[in-house]
Amino acid sequence: MARAAGVTGIAALGRRLRERGTREWLELLRDAGLPAVAVCTGLDGLAADPAFVRAVRAPDARVPHARPARPWDFDGEW
Repeated sequence: MARAAGVTGIAALGRRLRERGTREWLELLRDAGLPAVAVCTGLDGLAADPAFVRAVRAPDARVPHARPARPWDFDGEW
């Protein structure tokens, strides 16, 4: 992406990325046919994210934390 935009170096790329907001970059990249997703840089709002809430579960009701759920599930039949 950096070379296509005529930008060299990580610092220059960082400056270029700060010129627009996340939503605008996502739209521009997707419109250009490039797969893009926002990256979570903080954990503050993670528990409120519906996608994350579906992906975690408490391993035991007595344990006060959640862990990422397996991406697969077996119904007990092989």
